[in-house]
Amino acid sequence: MSKKEENSITIDQLQELILDRALKVFSILAALATVVLAVRYYLFGEGTTFWTVLIVDLIFVLVIRFRKHIPYKPIANTLLFIILLVLAAGLWKLGLLAAAIFYMSLIPIFAYLTGNYKRALFAIGLASLIYALFGIAHIQGYLKVDFDVEAYIRNPISWTLNLTIVSFTGVAILDIVHHYRKNLVNSYQKLQSRKNDLQEEVSTKTKDLNQLNHELQHANETLRAKLDELKNAQNQLIEKEKLASLGMLTAGIAHEIKNPLNYINSSQQLLFAKLEEEGKLDEELKELLGFIATGSEKMNGIIKGLNHFNRNQDTFDEDCKIDEIIDSCLQMLSHLIKGRIEVNTRYPKDLPSIRGNVGKLHQVFTNLISNSAQAIDKQGQIDISVQEKNNKLIIAIKDSGSGISKENLQRIFEPFFTTKAAGVGTGLGLSITRSIIEEHQGEMEFESTLGEGTTVSLSLPFSAERH
Repeated sequence: MSKKEENSITIDQLQELILDRALKVFSILAALATVVLAVRYYLFGEGTTFWTVLIVDLIFVLVIRFRKHIPYKPIANTLLFIILLVLAAGLWKLGLLAAAIFYMSLIPIFAYLTGNYKRALFAIGLASLIYALFGIAHIQGYLKVDFDVEAYIRNPISWTLNLTIVSFTGVAILDIVHHYRKNLVNSYQKLQSRKNDLQEEVSTKTKDLNQLNHELQHANETLRAKLDELKNAQNQLIEKEKLASLGMLTAGIAHEIKNPLNYINSSQQLLFAKLEEEGKLDEELKELLGFIATGSEKMNGIIKGLNHFNRNQDTFDEDCKIDEIIDSCLQMLSHLIKGRIEVNTRYPKDLPSIRGNVGKLHQVFTNLISNSAQAIDKQGQIDISVQEKNNKLIIAIKDSGSGISKENLQRIFEPFFTTKAAGVGTGLGLSITRSIIEEHQGEMEFESTLGEGTTVSLSLPFSAERH
């Protein structure tokens, strides 16, 4: 428990404090009344109230002596009984002249401050009943004042004694009420201070909670981003596994095709030599055998390209001829190009090779050229150029396709984003392509105009080392 909570006061504790204060004030008032009544007893011979107050003094002495061992309520009831007893004694012997009448003003205040509103009403009712009964007894003559009333009234000492009792009764009432108010004010101030402390504490806790909430949101966003990265990595891995499986399949097919193709090449050469030796090789047969040779060469080129594409190596220490890689990819994609797209290539002589991964660069140019071909709806053109600049190869692939909008151009490298029809693309092509270019320490940029076409620019250093 905090210090402020220990110093706070409950209603019961406040009533205990008021009771202790009243006990002290009433004991002082009783002692003063004893002196006053002793003087009156000496002057006028009225001793009943004097002896009554002496009994009251004795009661006060006993209560104060054993205060710690007596519960709160019996003491409060005892003090109320004392006030009523003194009132009854005064009315019995002095009637209207009893100074104890003024004690009636103490009854409701004391009963309320040490109890509650109902208790105060009951106490003032009981005091009024006592006053009425003694009044009736005096009116009916059952009780009589046994001293000279006229002399009592004319004696200045009587007025002085009564004034003293009235004054000190008023002071007693003021002291009790002041003490009660003082404790109430102190309690209110402590409550107000505690309220301010609680408000400050709530404000601090709210700020801390908001900070924690902000940190939690940031952590959630970071976690969400990491999950997205993990999902992307997982899907890229799946895509690579698919490509690996496809590579194994095409490698097997290429191997199976190559053997019969070798038979065809050998048979074509033997047939050409035999017909030429026998003199039966006319122009028509030469042309037909030339068609077989050309077809075999194309088939060998396609098989070579497939073998490059399907190479499953992670090293970046191979000599990569960009022009040869591009030509190989064009040959593999001839089914997308032939008959509708004009392809123009421009390579400088003695083009330097770069250090990298041949298979992965085949993936890059296969993806970029196939994108350009798929962007051309019917007839069109693809221009591919390679040039040297600042120890880098600058490759540009320009098509006359449908182009890309500005909104989509900002998202083309996002995994799974695609503008192609369902089943045509996965949306991972450009993401993987950029990743491969970065692995070669290169850069890739896109320029596109909707309805006019797209240009892809690549820059690859002559000697790229993987980081």
